[in-house]
Amino acid sequence: MVNFLVVGCCVRSFGVFFHIIQERFHASAAEISWIPALVGCVALLSAMPVNLICNKFGHRRVTVVGGLLMNTGFVLSTFAKELWVLYFTYGILIGAGIGLSYVPSLVIIGTYFEKRRALANGMTFAAGSVGTFVVPPVIKYLLDTYGFDGTFYILGGMVFHVSVAGMLFRPPEFYVPRYLMRQKLLRMRVQSQPDVVTDVHEGADIVAGSVMCECQPTPDIAVSVDSTSRHCCKHYTIQPVSTTTYPQKPSNEDVVVPIPASTTVYVIDTSTPDGGSDSECAAVSPEDTASNCDACSDSTQEVTYNWGVLKKPLLYIYVLTLSLSDSSVSNAFMMVPPHAVDIGVSKLDAVFLVSVMGITDGISRLLTGLLADFDKVEKKHIYKASIGLCALLFFVFPLVKCYVDLAVVCGLCGLVSGSFVVLAPVLLAEKLGSVNIPVTYGVMYSTTAFFYLGSPVFMGLLRDRSGHWDISFYVTGALVTLAAVINLLEPLASKPGHKHKQQE
Repeated sequence: MVNFLVVGCCVRSFGVFFHIIQERFHASAAEISWIPALVGCVALLSAMPVNLICNKFGHRRVTVVGGLLMNTGFVLSTFAKELWVLYFTYGILIGAGIGLSYVPSLVIIGTYFEKRRALANGMTFAAGSVGTFVVPPVIKYLLDTYGFDGTFYILGGMVFHVSVAGMLFRPPEFYVPRYLMRQKLLRMRVQSQPDVVTDVHEGADIVAGSVMCECQPTPDIAVSVDSTSRHCCKHYTIQPVSTTTYPQKPSNEDVVVPIPASTTVYVIDTSTPDGGSDSECAAVSPEDTASNCDACSDSTQEVTYNWGVLKKPLLYIYVLTLSLSDSSVSNAFMMVPPHAVDIGVSKLDAVFLVSVMGITDGISRLLTGLLADFDKVEKKHIYKASIGLCALLFFVFPLVKCYVDLAVVCGLCGLVSGSFVVLAPVLLAEKLGSVNIPVTYGVMYSTTAFFYLGSPVFMGLLRDRSGHWDISFYVTGALVTLAAVINLLEPLASKPGHKHKQQE
């Protein structure tokens, strides 16, 4: 949902607004190009600080704030009387909102998946492609029906749902499967406390004040519940109980557990659909708790950053490759609609060209994610080939003057561009370690921000000077070609035998 709304409403649909803004503010292509340039730059430049903020306040809060900022940016844009106002409301506010919502949605995927990370990334990015396919025609209809102001009000309401989606974000430890925790505790019982009996009668509930009777004549103990526990593993502490308070003798149905008074009891209580429950109990000593309870240790673990990864040349090869290629593909979504109108295509048909690029981009991301999860498929070869083909297609754009041919080229461009966008984060995690994702992602997207700031304005300036978009497409193709050449240097930066192992 986050990627669908962010990419569909804010990033790749700007080409639909290009001629509308040009007619409304009587601005040049270079002046209008500053808007998508600021959006991309602010969004990506915030990648590193957003990662730090997420580790402090959590992905959920940060994403909710990002949705509110995008909503505010769209609403305030309706009051713009000068183009420079859109630089702030659309470029900076919406760009900041994208950074606060889009980056957490990508990082949290990397923390959830290891074995199928490529497929997970592909599905996440594909949602943005579906948004690119669906939203531009909707925006064109809204512009024809409600005008510029009404469309921006509606888009503001749509992106507000990013905040709603962000409320559903949870850290991975929140979803620790209970059956795995049960097995963990049973192993702990055997290894740490072999002399402790921890069997609980089926259907029995252990609540505050329950008496855990003993086989040997030692002081009675009671179990008290730590109600502040937020994990599926509830904490119970053992306290001595006066025999005068609980004079009853245990019956056959009572639980008989000889547990030392210094031991902490962990109870897993799973409810069944019919209202019953199945509880199991395991006892471990306090010193074993921190080392054996994954849910507890994860919640208190401090996040550390391995800044030494910045010294690796391989990082900068992938950073430069993705920065050049990704910013160029973003330029294509801005240039294709006005270029199509310039060669005689209707505005409605020009909008559908963006949809064609979006749907093929989404298909490519899903297929790439599936193929990349097979061990026999070399992801780096797919990455190199997709960048090379993308460069070739940018040189073809100025040569086609027919709408059908232009649609075919747009579809092919979406197919090849979707591959390297999905594979770049996966390859970074494999080559440099998934534990370095916050640092590598931050450097990658922060560097891409500067290309996003300069390239759209430069392409718009070329269009103003030449009167057409042909030269802009040629320059874009040259930039992607440079990215392909830089990526060929990867073997020189990789040292044999030093492949990093993925870690969750």
